[in-house]
Amino acid sequence: MKGKIAFGVVISIFFSVNGNRCTGNIPEDINTNIVFNIEKLHNGDAKFFNDKIITSVNGEMCIYNKNGELFKNDYGIHSNWVDTYPEDKVVIYGNFENEIGIAQFDEQYNLIKNNIILKSDNLHIDPAIIKIHGEYYFTATEIVGNVNNADVNQENGRYTVKLYKTSNLLNIEYITDIISEQYNIEDVDLIEFDNGLGLIYEKETVDKGNSSIEIISSNGKDYKNWNAKTILESPDCDHEPASMIYNGDHTYSLYYSCDRENPGKSYMGGNIYESKFDKDFKKLRNKKIYTETQTGILLYDVQKDGGKINFLFAKNYLTDCDLVKETSSIPVSPSS
Repeated sequence: MKGKIAFGVVISIFFSVNGNRCTGNIPEDINTNIVFNIEKLHNGDAKFFNDKIITSVNGEMCIYNKNGELFKNDYGIHSNWVDTYPEDKVVIYGNFENEIGIAQFDEQYNLIKNNIILKSDNLHIDPAIIKIHGEYYFTATEIVGNVNNADVNQENGRYTVKLYKTSNLLNIEYITDIISEQYNIEDVDLIEFDNGLGLIYEKETVDKGNSSIEIISSNGKDYKNWNAKTILESPDCDHEPASMIYNGDHTYSLYYSCDRENPGKSYMGGNIYESKFDKDFKKLRNKKIYTETQTGILLYDVQKDGGKINFLFAKNYLTDCDLVKETSSIPVSPSS
């Protein structure tokens, strides 16, 4: 839950991913350099938003330029978790007031629409949004009971990922509960496949403990029924998924941070990794991304931009909580 979240039948998923995740061949070796480091920003969740970055500081939505300069912070929107559909300049957000809202901006990033679409007695976290055939589909994760449990002796709350749709960013239609478990289900992301929707998420027993990254796909295009889950990363460290990228060659790259090299340190010992999968999500390889920032990385988002790949993350989230952007020094292949 950035911003303070077996087997299964192998999913036969075909070849294209659309929506708010990029596509294209990624270089075999990635070394990155710091573009900016905003010290002690203490922001919440953050996402790339076209040529901007959207995040929350002190529970208020704000936008930064791609060089790290503040663009605007007076939108008056209370937010703690954000996701984007950049093509339409749409942002879905959640906050500690138990609200899920959707905001839309014009070409100059002036706010033109802001609607609270869900209000509940229970907290809803980590909203995700995608657009398919003119309809926006979004999730919100409802927590009933203990939130973000960090004690193995305490009972976990029940986390339920609920799926909705809207055509006008105001009126919503409930579709189904995708998953409901007494684990911390966090860092949810939606991706579109040729034959349906996919949901990627982190599953952990206790906050900052070992966690898995899992994927589940819809059975059909009405998105009401979902297949068995598949484990992408086993719970051998604290995983924080950020982005799944389709590589254009029937493979996918999952980017995440984890404390594999510094067991038990969670965000404070995190580095960035890429796992590459085939179309059935059989792992082909795993490798570390060599960042200028040595460790202490909580990865928020990944973006392909102008032949390079960008990484957005918190540095030392539990103490300084700097917001950092690094970019690859090796161009992406022109065929991407």
